[in-house]
Amino acid sequence: VTGDALYGDLIEEAAYNALPATFTDDMCAHQYVQQVNQVEVSRKHRDWYDAYGESNLFGLAPNYGCCAANMHQGWPKLVNSLFFTSGDTVTAGVYAPCRAALAVNGTAVEIEEETGYPFRDTIRFVIASVGNAGERLDFRFRFRLPGWTDRYTLTLNGTPIKSHKVNHFIETEQNFSAGDILTLTLPMEVRLQREEYGGMTLRRGPLLFALPVGGHRRVLRGNPPFADYEILPDSPWAYGLVPEMVEEAKVEQHPVTAIPFSGDQYPLTITLPMAPAPQWGMKHHSAGPVPPPYAAAPDDIVQKVLVPYGSTLLRVAQFPIARIQGHG
Repeated sequence: VTGDALYGDLIEEAAYNALPATFTDDMCAHQYVQQVNQVEVSRKHRDWYDAYGESNLFGLAPNYGCCAANMHQGWPKLVNSLFFTSGDTVTAGVYAPCRAALAVNGTAVEIEEETGYPFRDTIRFVIASVGNAGERLDFRFRFRLPGWTDRYTLTLNGTPIKSHKVNHFIETEQNFSAGDILTLTLPMEVRLQREEYGGMTLRRGPLLFALPVGGHRRVLRGNPPFADYEILPDSPWAYGLVPEMVEEAKVEQHPVTAIPFSGDQYPLTITLPMAPAPQWGMKHHSAGPVPPPYAAAPDDIVQKVLVPYGSTLLRVAQFPIARIQGHG
């Protein structure tokens, strides 16, 4: 409605992180209250005051039954709002694989979007059909330039084309024909982001990355997969990010499966040095407040693998900041 590219960034942040993290791979169980640092899922008393004691559970209807009916609407509504048209202008406002049937100045145009985004940085837009006699049409094509990058490349059938940036959108005007392929690449760098309540998060493109925490399920009632259950941790989770060592992060790509946010096979992982944070513990059955910056010995540094936040059930994603003693 506003035309502000910022809202596309926010939509993707919710859709590619919080949304998939709130339900299981088979979508038979979900949470009502989700935590960024979620190291235990249980019905123990927590600090929040506006939800019931079972709102943190994964289940059929924890806290309120309406979510069991409504949670499946997220993906279809996202896909239904990827493209926008106005006169002779087509805008790709949010990125995801799709096929869009659009009306551009009264002419029917079909566009196929082929991509592994948000796990990959390349997006292909295929002009599948143009519904006029000549199968050609002049129009302006706009692409949202996310706030996490100021660089891009844009080609038409493999050849760079003229484009320019306007208010965080990339614009190009061409005489398009059926079969044309526009390829947009948005470089995704590993980056740190300071958070309001202390510590840092690690991000790449629209994805937030988390340290997965091992855990075991305990069914409280019902018969799986339609059951309410806790997940209790059985692996260490208290670690800090070391900003001066983030350049050592290793990004590895893996196949994007039919369930891209599955907890069994991650499409993308980031391996990097981290520092144990023994002073960080539990408070009121949750991970306590993120500790202030602390010193860590070089011998304590360990390699940890972070995965997309949306693929996790137990995790830590907002980390304290560690400084290496004697570094630099």
